Amino acid sequence: MSAAFGTVRKVTYAADRVLEFKERLDGFALLRAGALTEGTITHWRFDNGLLLRLRFHAPNLIVEHGSQRQQVAVSWYSPYPPIVRPHLHCPTCDRGCYALYEVGGIFTCRICGQLDYACRHINRHTPQLTRIARLRRKLGADPAPFSPLPPLSSLRPSRRTIVGQILALERGVVTSMANVADDLEARAKKSGMLRR
Repeated sequence: MSAAFGTVRKVTYAADRVLEFKERLDGFALLRAGALTEGTITHWRFDNGLLLRLRFHAPNLIVEHGSQRQQVAVSWYSPYPPIVRPHLHCPTCDRGCYALYEVGGIFTCRICGQLDYACRHINRHTPQLTRIARLRRKLGADPAPFSPLPPLSSLRPSRRTIVGQILALERGVVTSMANVADDLEARAKKSGMLRR
């Protein structure tokens, strides 16, 4: 297959290991909600319906879900006094983090939960299409490939350069798709799925 689309790799990273798809216990959100005030009991509900009961007794935040109970140490980091930021310590490795993620019923840091960012695994097989969408957004146009672009007469010279880049990338996508279609047709004929 043509490499105009980029390197085509089999996706081996499971969706349940993508950081953005996990429930997040964010230290800043807890601080804003008043959950990190001594003696406070907070009921924390996530979008997926998960309900937590949080109790804060310095320096620990006790996270309860049903019969499960987890203790998370909280420390305070001050990069520039009087600014104070909460660090939630991972119960597994004791690493200070701004957020912990739910993995298998417990909250842990990104590294211990073996989580990774979506941008590293989703849409990585089509870098040209991703670049086209990004350049189109710079112009304020629809990010979908091959959709209408603003007229060149209304654009500054630097924006005209971006239009040229978009058109060149879209030509590359068309060429690549033709090569992919030819490859698929040849494979189908070779395997006997299509008549020669």
